[in-house]
Amino acid sequence: MNFPRAIASSFLLLLTLLHVRGQSRPITDDDWESLDGITSRNVVALPVLNNTLYAVGDGLTGSGISHNLLQWTGTSWSIPGGAPVSPISVHAYYYGSDDAAIYFGSYSVKVGLFGPVYLNYIYSWSGYGWSDTGLGDAFSPAYLSAMQAFGGSYMMAGSFASPIPNLVATTTGAASYQSLGSGVDGPVNLIKVVGTNLYVAGLFAYAGDIPAYHVAVWNGSNWKALGNGFTEAPYSMVASGSDLYLASVDSVSKWDGKSWTLLGSGFSKGSEGGPPYHGIFAMAASGKDLFVGGLFTAAGNTPATNIARWDGTTWSELGSGVEVTHRVAFDFGQAVNALSILGDYLYVGGDLDRAGNKACIGFARVNLAGPKKLLNHPVLVSPRSIGFTFDNGIAGQTYRIQTANSIHPGIWTDYTNFVFTQPTLLTVPTSPDHGATFVRSVSP
Repeated sequence: MNFPRAIASSFLLLLTLLHVRGQSRPITDDDWESLDGITSRNVVALPVLNNTLYAVGDGLTGSGISHNLLQWTGTSWSIPGGAPVSPISVHAYYYGSDDAAIYFGSYSVKVGLFGPVYLNYIYSWSGYGWSDTGLGDAFSPAYLSAMQAFGGSYMMAGSFASPIPNLVATTTGAASYQSLGSGVDGPVNLIKVVGTNLYVAGLFAYAGDIPAYHVAVWNGSNWKALGNGFTEAPYSMVASGSDLYLASVDSVSKWDGKSWTLLGSGFSKGSEGGPPYHGIFAMAASGKDLFVGGLFTAAGNTPATNIARWDGTTWSELGSGVEVTHRVAFDFGQAVNALSILGDYLYVGGDLDRAGNKACIGFARVNLAGPKKLLNHPVLVSPRSIGFTFDNGIAGQTYRIQTANSIHPGIWTDYTNFVFTQPTLLTVPTSPDHGATFVRSVSP
């Protein structure tokens, strides 16, 4: 049987849409997507657990529901575990996440003989249910700032004097608190587990008896300084492989296990009339690419509006960036506060009004991989028609299928349109004179 030339032509057309992963390509405004927003605009973190994205914030509102932890379904927001059984519906303090759980502190109040009595709790969300860790008896939730599992124990950090100042380890499921050596001499704001090492950052000058300015590492038995440290407490910390990145108000540095490297020449807050302050408040890493967000107008010598990418060599913008609302001077909620990578997408949370050239409310994402093939698996349906599987579409999005005998501009003709809900087989007629038939999808 002789196959119409449409099959060969369609294969050629589809192959040109492929993007080779692993290569950093320029991000444009076309790569940004506006999603079902967070209308409260107060996302502080976007943790990923079990390949699912969550949003954290005080009284988040998304998809018409409000909660301190929302779960992204791919198209809308829901409450993990259901509102009636969530223990963090009213009071919640976010401490962080690891591969096993997302951690929160909460409290309840009851009437005591001599006034109100505060009962403190520390809960974990596993992705399947809530658990009380039993570790809230020694802490007021407001004084903890970070928590992660490490070496069979929980690492709990913050600004507190007891049971052990600022940083403690406790056995999973039991309130048996232990120090890490002689600890650190000031508040700890950030912790990150990388392999067998625990990195900590905060307002301290010593880790154990070793000078360690604002950052140090615990290897399970000893403290070690990271070079000369920092001149101020870092705002954000993220790891990629064996590399550790720390961000301050106007710079990002990488620790490779031996020394620090400053990435580029720092960040700028802009000229008169710009943001009242600036800083880098969120980071996310994938391979050699590092993404940073906050409040700034330039990354190094590259203009970049509140979000930028480091590709291992230089900074670049992500299209025209994201617009942040400045309603209250020096309110650190008015910024890009959260970044997270899941699949081919970088998700962005904060007080956002625009992502690329698209309006948004508090939440958006950028496609890092570029356009996906939508028309796949061409098959001959009849001598005069060819079939395609339409997949990788956005649920609820309307698409138009167009055909042409040439790929020159202005000659495409609408064949059909439909709303994508699931992979669909489409049949398209081929050219009656057995010439080439080109097929493409267009979204309004």
